[in-house]
Amino acid sequence: MSRAAASGSCCLLGAISGNMLYVTNAGDSCTTVSERLSTEHNVASEEVRRELAALHPDNGEVVVHARGTWRVKGIVQVARAIGDVYLKTPEFKHDPAV
Repeated sequence: MSRAAASGSCCLLGAISGNMLYVTNAGDSCTTVSERLSTEHNVASEEVRRELAALHPDNGEVVVHARGTWRVKGIVQVARAIGDVYLKTPEFKHDPAV
């Protein structure tokens, strides 16, 4: 497996246009100014766990409780990372350590 398939990242972006602040995130990051503007995309959230289970009805182990916390396929907590192809594409379903 390619090393690129076993790497991932999170992203946070803020942009100001006129008098509007636009904020977006992917993965396990959040934005705070004087109040919370976004939420993390990780499986600690019951809503995210339900969403993943609904998106993958044939995979009863898409979200599991492992090593004291909820994890995607028992490996990572982040649910919307950039990369981590081994978790998203069938031909890369192997553990990244393999």
